[in-house]
Amino acid sequence: MTELTILIDIGNTQTKFILCDQINNLLKKLVIDNEDVIKENKVTTRLKKHWAKETKDIKRGLLISVTPKMTPLVKVLIKKIFNLDLVIFKPIMIGKIFLTKNQTPGDDIIAMKVATDALFPNGVIVFSLGTASVGLVFVNQWMRGIFIGPGYKISKLALVEKAELIQSNHIKDVDFSLLPLSTTKAINSGVIYQQIGFMEKIVVDMNQRFTREFPVILTGGFAPQTDRLTNHQYQLDTQLAWKGMVIMKNKIFRLK
Repeated sequence: MTELTILIDIGNTQTKFILCDQINNLLKKLVIDNEDVIKENKVTTRLKKHWAKETKDIKRGLLISVTPKMTPLVKVLIKKIFNLDLVIFKPIMIGKIFLTKNQTPGDDIIAMKVATDALFPNGVIVFSLGTASVGLVFVNQWMRGIFIGPGYKISKLALVEKAELIQSNHIKDVDFSLLPLSTTKAINSGVIYQQIGFMEKIVVDMNQRFTREFPVILTGGFAPQTDRLTNHQYQLDTQLAWKGMVIMKNKIFRLK
């Protein structure tokens, strides 16, 4: 019998559900807006339909969250749907994770660190591009720096709030334009260039500070759009946090 594990990542705007088997294959993924997760009937229907064939094989579940108010809601939902008691992640569950004094990163950052400890033990720079744009600097498995800036959507919404002539219809997602002329394309392209500048300045400064050339990973929901516009050999890995969660799952449930 195949035993499956539910991995759940509650973000600021979306909750991601994934099924993982005993040999760490990521089988099925479902992403639901947090607004819809709150509507219990809607998320219950989607989960039951999406995972109908696998329900009887789901034996354990692990949840990480950067939105504490959503955690008990999702825990109750999973109990109702699958009769499963989720394990709510705490850093102490996986032993020492090499944080310096006063560092209190969110669960998602810890998951990415766990992944990079395995994949890039000597050091790496990670940019997680989602609701916020987060730059992480890891050196010999120690977290040496965290940079947090506004993400794409936050930057656009700030313009609508503060600039009288910019309306909400100007910030819809559109393709990047090298020479934008319309207001909509100008905003979208400007925000993308802002994100790229944020990343490239951090990479240059960290390479100089530590006198090395760090590999650079792009992850998060807006990473694919950004990756194709950079001039550097950055590595795109939208599953970095999930890879960390798989390692965490194996440690917590004592799996191989």
